[in-house]
Amino acid sequence: MLLLSSSGPIKTPVGACATAAESVDIGADTIKSGKARVVIVGGYDDFGEEGAFEFAQMKATSDSIKETGMGREPQEMCRPCSTTRGGFMESHGAGMQLLMDAQLALDMGVPIYGIVALTNTATDKNGRSVPAPGQGILTTAREISADNMKPSPLLDVEYRRRQFDDEMASIDKWYAREKALVDEGDDSRVTFLDEMKTRKVQSAQALWGDRFFHGRTDIAPIRGALSMWNLTIDDLGAASFHGTGTTANDKNESEVTHKQLVHLGRSAGNPLPVICQKNLTGHPKGAAAAWMLNGLLQVLNTGLIPGNRHLDNTCQTLRKFDYLMYPNRSFQTVGIKAAIMKSFGFGQAGGEVLLVHPDYLLSTLSAAAFERYSARREKRLARMNTYAQKAITGKHTLIQVKDSAPYSAAQESHVYLDPTARAEYDLTSKTWRFGGADSLAADESRRLRAAKRAKKAKASAAASGAASKKVSGDPTSADSSSTLLTAINQAATDLGLASNNMGMGVDVEPVATFENLNGREDFIRRNFTDQEMAYCYSAPHPAASFAGRWAAKEAVIKAISSSAPTEPNLWKGAGAPLREIEIFMTASGAPSVLLSGYPLQVFDRLGLSKLSVSISHSGDFAVSQAVANYQQE
Repeated sequence: MLLLSSSGPIKTPVGACATAAESVDIGADTIKSGKARVVIVGGYDDFGEEGAFEFAQMKATSDSIKETGMGREPQEMCRPCSTTRGGFMESHGAGMQLLMDAQLALDMGVPIYGIVALTNTATDKNGRSVPAPGQGILTTAREISADNMKPSPLLDVEYRRRQFDDEMASIDKWYAREKALVDEGDDSRVTFLDEMKTRKVQSAQALWGDRFFHGRTDIAPIRGALSMWNLTIDDLGAASFHGTGTTANDKNESEVTHKQLVHLGRSAGNPLPVICQKNLTGHPKGAAAAWMLNGLLQVLNTGLIPGNRHLDNTCQTLRKFDYLMYPNRSFQTVGIKAAIMKSFGFGQAGGEVLLVHPDYLLSTLSAAAFERYSARREKRLARMNTYAQKAITGKHTLIQVKDSAPYSAAQESHVYLDPTARAEYDLTSKTWRFGGADSLAADESRRLRAAKRAKKAKASAAASGAASKKVSGDPTSADSSSTLLTAINQAATDLGLASNNMGMGVDVEPVATFENLNGREDFIRRNFTDQEMAYCYSAPHPAASFAGRWAAKEAVIKAISSSAPTEPNLWKGAGAPLREIEIFMTASGAPSVLLSGYPLQVFDRLGLSKLSVSISHSGDFAVSQAVANYQQE
């Protein structure tokens, strides 16, 4: 609430020391179910005298008097897996992760530190002791196996790919058959078919992608999640243990993991390195799994296995678990493909998170898509560094706590009820808001004037604008701020933005958006008229022409919207076709706008009298400005 002032789904897990692991499990399920695309997960806990006393009574924490008598320093009083271990050291704090679906992460250019391939939680059997360790999390390795059983063909990525391709071909046939039955010009029906095709494709992706092993008795969840990325149990490169340093936990956790590896057929002589992070951080309870997960992400990205430096003598009871290795020194590997984390909480709650290296996601991208993602990520990194430097130098706080919602009281119900409502960045308040700056009160008189004009006259929907101009600049630059600024200023000068009796819209579109039009014919036909398509395809650079017209269409929508900021539900949503906003060239070569259908109805209802549009090109971008004017009284 304080960080985002959000109104989305909320889940409140409570699982003692496994709380943060449960949070990741809930967050991943929330995203997969479609209830959210971004989820903040994690856990926190504070030090409490009562809790510390009770932990000491249970012999769960190390005895400082005994440890000091042995000559131990405080930083070495937690020694997981050692013969001299005597419990954990108290700690407190918070940890968090930001989960989002892969497509959104790529589109936003955020750094991807790992893939959450599998999350699981499990309770243990009923018992008389609340802190007693259990083995319920063994269920993530559940599968029926026998020596004479052949592996399921579903574990073959090539087989799954063939089945997916066959299903996609079937979907394409269905789409073509249904589309042939649609009446000419029935855009709403085409939109419906597009949406249904998307849902069918998503179902096929789920069936042959990350859910192919769900509900099967011959494929364990861990094996299936690894196979999703064409990995096996032998590709697990590290395990981060709950590792509290208690006698019971370290033995039980090792036994559980060893049984899983044996049951899933890990090759002998390929021991799994064990990481016991609490030897360094202590045990923060609610935040424990979040700290461990962040540490494991660092292991994935560096390939460095951190050693348990306080492991002075590995406990002999762990010797029989020969599929595990307990290093007391850090060592560098050639790379970690996948890693697993264990978390156990009082009250018989267990959690497990399987991570895969992000390279396995990035390797699925085409070269062009990877370059676009890398460019967006570099820009975000530069902005992050600038923000961090300003926070360090005291120009603003690191966390800017929200003190209001991103919408006004008048907008609240509309934002909640409109699934297509989206916030825009407001330069004045330097935050994201619905409808730009919250200036409803200041614009009340303007709204009344607009209503009065709407009653007086209907306007012509066609209006000429300034000539399209080519702005010189470095064509290899992705978006030089100076050339973009020049383009916008030039367009603003051409449009003569001297009157306040208007609405203005600006849009910038990368030319790369329209570079590859293969398989996008339906999208082009839904958003461009035959005349526009003929003009663009015959142009020397069709992608630049399409980008310029797309930017102009978006700028027209923004200009009309900004002319009446208090009018709700002006448009049909982000997925509505833009074919009814046509950009054509006049005899002088200047772009002009021709409205029809619903956009014309909105134009007339608001009492607008003129639309002016300008298109400029700056390197790899097309820039457009549009101005919607009211009739002069």
